Amino acid sequence: MFKILIVLTSLLSTNADFFQLTDIHVDLDQECTDNTTHLYGNFDNSHYGCGATSISVLDTSKFMHKIQPELDFIIFTGDAPWSGGVLPTMASIQQSLSSIFPNTPLYFLMGNHDFTGKPFGTDATELYPQVANLWGKWLDDAAHSEFSTFGYYSLLLPKKTSSSKPVRLIALNTEHFNHGNSWVTLGKTWQEGQAQLLWLNQTLTNATLNNETCWLFGHVPPGMECGYLNDESKTEASSYDTVRENWMPIWQMQYQEIIELHASNIALQSFGHEHVDTFRLVGSNSVLFSVPSLSTGYPATNPTTRLWHTDELKGTVHDYTQYHMDLINSNLEQKPLWNKSYTASEVYNLTDLTRSSMETLLERFHSKSSSMYSKERRFFMSSTPEKYQPKCDAWCQTVDLCDKEFGADISTDKGFQGCTYWRGRSLIGNNYEL
Repeated sequence: MFKILIVLTSLLSTNADFFQLTDIHVDLDQECTDNTTHLYGNFDNSHYGCGATSISVLDTSKFMHKIQPELDFIIFTGDAPWSGGVLPTMASIQQSLSSIFPNTPLYFLMGNHDFTGKPFGTDATELYPQVANLWGKWLDDAAHSEFSTFGYYSLLLPKKTSSSKPVRLIALNTEHFNHGNSWVTLGKTWQEGQAQLLWLNQTLTNATLNNETCWLFGHVPPGMECGYLNDESKTEASSYDTVRENWMPIWQMQYQEIIELHASNIALQSFGHEHVDTFRLVGSNSVLFSVPSLSTGYPATNPTTRLWHTDELKGTVHDYTQYHMDLINSNLEQKPLWNKSYTASEVYNLTDLTRSSMETLLERFHSKSSSMYSKERRFFMSSTPEKYQPKCDAWCQTVDLCDKEFGADISTDKGFQGCTYWRGRSLIGNNYEL
């Protein structure tokens, strides 16, 4: 009887998992890593840190397999190279992951460093088919065609059972919207960006009609760039005391309008690019997550990977567990030393990752009597030793919390600036000068 109950319990389990890796930045030519003292990365490459190493990617794959050998899929949300070229570093990453997970679907999307030229015109259209062929083993014909043509795609994820909720994975090409790309600020990606947002809206509309839940992934997230705040060593630019939008506002506003329209059918929005751990409220009804990097640079942080926990019957993403490698001691001992950073539900006392739950968490961060925000700042920098982290003072905290609340909102300009202005003024008179 006991054995029968165990079997029935396992059959009734609806839990499923997938790993997200982002911003690996393989130092293929060993510009700032080596096979001895910097085997897994390097915090001391000037102030910026360094990318990951080939062995770091392989050992990360082995660790992921040890934690969860039966994954639904793995998604790498962009930025393959530090040195050695775009396609060679992509091939290196793909080979490492596939050697450990030969039967696990592996998906990829374009990051800002994954382009060999302009993100439009023949530079892009000649690159996309090469990237799609490299990563396209697990794409269906329609998704492969979209990726080869436009650099973005969607596909229906394989269902484990007939009762599983259909889930559509949507992989954006955010380089059409990236404020940090001069071609975007010049308006050169206008045609491509408009076409992609029309495609996104239609894809989400069709998903609703077909009773599909959507998990949306991208590289550069909407929001404000504030990962370098209070970093006094960034002497080359006073801009590190200020912030700017990750996306050009015209693109961000259109994106948020689409997300607001389809929020009830989007179970996850997850991005990378920033190399730090954060989230942002989106419009009035949803939330996005920004996942930290496997790279050890920009800023200098421990290598990190995230395991998302889902319910396959509902198509929801209800929790995640994050892991980081202790880079300093891993380099010293010449072996990967991984630690569980945290599980969101445990450390934040959350029941899920819905908009209402994240709003509640944000209220706790604002509370002076709560220690949750100080914990969050540790996770923000992947539990990296404090000597490598810029101190986050009262102004830094103000900007970060305003970004979480307003940075990805439709009214970003008004909401974020108003938030930092009024909350910033409250710091005056409390021994803090603006």
